[in-house]
Amino acid sequence: MVRLIQSTVRLNFLLQELKLFTTIIFLFVASFSIGQSLSIISYDSIVIGDAWQSNAIYAHAAIQNNSAFDVDVHVKRIDSGYNALTDNNAICWGICYYPDVSESTMVITIETGSIDSLNFTGHVYPDKDGIPNSGNITYVFFNANKPSDSVIMTVNYQVDILSSVLDELGAKGVQLFPNPAKDFINLEFSENLTSQTNFKLFNTKGKLVFQERLTGLNKTRVIHLSNLKSGIYFYAITEDKRNIKTGRLIIQ
Repeated sequence: MVRLIQSTVRLNFLLQELKLFTTIIFLFVASFSIGQSLSIISYDSIVIGDAWQSNAIYAHAAIQNNSAFDVDVHVKRIDSGYNALTDNNAICWGICYYPDVSESTMVITIETGSIDSLNFTGHVYPDKDGIPNSGNITYVFFNANKPSDSVIMTVNYQVDILSSVLDELGAKGVQLFPNPAKDFINLEFSENLTSQTNFKLFNTKGKLVFQERLTGLNKTRVIHLSNLKSGIYFYAITEDKRNIKTGRLIIQ
């Protein structure tokens, strides 16, 4: 009789454990089905190009599938708020579409727990009229089988005068050396600059990778570049948002 009671108690205990385990599994699966499957883990929030020379400037993004299932993903752009810079643009998602296509037709399947950082680019095609401008474009990545399961990002596209077309070198007599450089460069000015001056470096895609404010100048300044990778860069020295010198810098 005692053994029968003990067996019954043990059976009830096991049934309660099984019920608890089943509840946990249900909540775990439900959390994936209710929550958002996708997230944007990185993207180019600002993209910079040359107002005279850039044929196209473009942004990248890395999309992650956080769910327990593979997700078929589309991308679309929000067609509103375009200006003279952003009115000519296109999206790529596996394939590239004509500018008049706002939503991808191709589905990219992102496996559970995986990141897709190769298939998306957002393109803007500047007029190359030499007029600095900027504008935003918003993109939405969404589950093809459940469009409300989506994530959104906004990219700011900018064009500025990065080339030497309007270089005012003669006005300020700016010298930059050595070029090629390694760990540093020297800047020398023919006169003291009393207004706000900035030194900017852009990579070959037009993305700003380094900036330093030049204040309290006594005609010379050392810029340390040891944290930058070797390669070709474009620099711009601006005073009150005017380019006083631009050009190409090689870092070894």
